[in-house]
Amino acid sequence: MEDRVIKFPALFAAIAIANVPIYFLVARSFFDDWSELWLVLRNAFASPFERLVMFFNGQSREAQWPTAKLLVLLIVLTLLVISEYTFIADHFPQFGEWAARHL
Repeated sequence: MEDRVIKFPALFAAIAIANVPIYFLVARSFFDDWSELWLVLRNAFASPFERLVMFFNGQSREAQWPTAKLLVLLIVLTLLVISEYTFIADHFPQFGEWAARHL
Protein backbone atom coordinates (compact mmCIF):
# COMPACT_ATOMS: atom_id res chain seq x y z
CA MET A 1 0.00 0.00 0.00
CA GLU A 2 2.93 2.35 0.56
CA ASP A 3 3.98 2.29 -3.10
CA ARG A 4 0.78 3.99 -4.30
CA VAL A 5 1.02 7.59 -5.43
CA ILE A 6 -2.21 8.56 -3.67
CA LYS A 7 -2.35 6.77 -0.33
CA PHE A 8 -5.63 8.38 0.70
CA PRO A 9 -7.99 8.70 -2.31
CA ALA A 10 -10.89 9.82 -0.10
CA LEU A 11 -8.79 12.69 1.25
CA PHE A 12 -7.76 13.65 -2.29
CA ALA A 13 -11.40 13.70 -3.41
CA ALA A 14 -12.46 15.70 -0.35
CA ILE A 15 -9.78 18.32 -1.03
CA ALA A 16 -10.75 18.54 -4.71
CA ILE A 17 -14.43 19.05 -3.83
CA ALA A 18 -13.73 21.49 -1.01
CA ASN A 19 -11.71 23.68 -3.38
CA VAL A 20 -14.58 24.35 -5.82
CA PRO A 21 -15.07 27.97 -4.62
CA ILE A 22 -11.33 28.55 -5.01
CA TYR A 23 -11.50 27.20 -8.58
CA PHE A 24 -14.04 29.90 -9.44
CA LEU A 25 -11.95 32.65 -7.83
CA VAL A 26 -8.81 31.58 -9.67
CA ALA A 27 -10.73 31.20 -12.95
CA ARG A 28 -12.14 34.70 -12.53
CA SER A 29 -8.64 36.09 -12.13
CA PHE A 30 -7.45 34.30 -15.30
CA PHE A 31 -10.23 35.50 -17.61
CA ASP A 32 -11.39 39.06 -18.29
CA ASP A 33 -15.04 38.15 -17.81
CA TRP A 34 -17.26 35.09 -17.74
CA SER A 35 -18.14 35.42 -21.43
CA GLU A 36 -14.51 34.73 -22.33
CA LEU A 37 -14.58 31.52 -20.28
CA TRP A 38 -17.85 30.43 -21.87
CA LEU A 39 -16.38 31.08 -25.34
CA VAL A 40 -13.47 28.78 -24.56
CA LEU A 41 -15.72 26.06 -23.14
CA ARG A 42 -18.07 26.32 -26.10
CA ASN A 43 -15.14 25.91 -28.49
CA ALA A 44 -13.78 22.98 -26.48
CA PHE A 45 -17.02 21.02 -26.73
CA ALA A 46 -18.02 22.05 -30.25
CA SER A 47 -18.41 19.48 -33.00
CA PRO A 48 -15.92 19.54 -35.90
CA PHE A 49 -18.54 21.16 -38.15
CA GLU A 50 -19.19 23.90 -35.57
CA ARG A 51 -15.45 24.49 -35.25
CA LEU A 52 -15.17 24.90 -39.02
CA VAL A 53 -18.01 27.43 -39.03
CA MET A 54 -16.43 29.31 -36.09
CA PHE A 55 -13.09 29.33 -37.91
CA PHE A 56 -14.57 30.98 -40.98
CA ASN A 57 -16.46 33.48 -38.81
CA GLY A 58 -13.22 34.46 -37.08
CA GLN A 59 -14.32 33.22 -33.66
CA SER A 60 -11.64 30.55 -33.57
CA ARG A 61 -8.84 33.12 -33.70
CA GLU A 62 -10.48 35.11 -30.93
CA ALA A 63 -10.43 32.04 -28.69
CA GLN A 64 -6.77 31.04 -29.16
CA TRP A 65 -5.37 33.09 -26.27
CA PRO A 66 -8.24 32.25 -23.90
CA THR A 67 -7.78 28.56 -24.79
CA ALA A 68 -4.12 28.80 -23.82
CA LYS A 69 -5.16 30.49 -20.57
CA LEU A 70 -7.59 27.62 -19.93
CA LEU A 71 -4.76 25.10 -20.26
CA VAL A 72 -2.61 27.08 -17.82
CA LEU A 73 -5.60 27.38 -15.46
CA LEU A 74 -6.15 23.61 -15.47
CA ILE A 75 -2.46 23.02 -14.73
CA VAL A 76 -2.52 25.56 -11.87
CA LEU A 77 -5.65 24.06 -10.32
CA THR A 78 -4.27 20.53 -10.60
CA LEU A 79 -1.04 21.58 -8.93
CA LEU A 80 -3.04 23.36 -6.22
CA VAL A 81 -4.94 20.20 -5.29
CA ILE A 82 -1.83 18.02 -5.47
CA SER A 83 0.16 20.38 -3.25
CA GLU A 84 -2.62 20.59 -0.66
CA TYR A 85 -3.01 16.81 -0.65
CA THR A 86 0.75 16.26 -0.32
CA PHE A 87 1.01 18.72 2.57
CA ILE A 88 -1.91 17.22 4.49
CA ALA A 89 -0.96 13.59 3.79
CA ASP A 90 2.67 14.16 4.84
CA HIS A 91 2.13 16.37 7.88
CA PHE A 92 -1.23 15.09 9.14
CA PRO A 93 -1.60 11.41 8.11
CA GLN A 94 -4.35 10.96 10.69
CA PHE A 95 -6.64 13.07 8.45
CA GLY A 96 -6.05 10.67 5.58
CA GLU A 97 -6.88 7.70 7.77
CA TRP A 98 -9.96 9.49 9.06
CA ALA A 99 -11.09 10.25 5.50
CA ALA A 100 -10.55 6.61 4.51
CA ARG A 101 -12.80 5.47 7.35
CA HIS A 102 -15.55 8.08 7.17
CA LEU A 103 -15.86 9.19 3.54
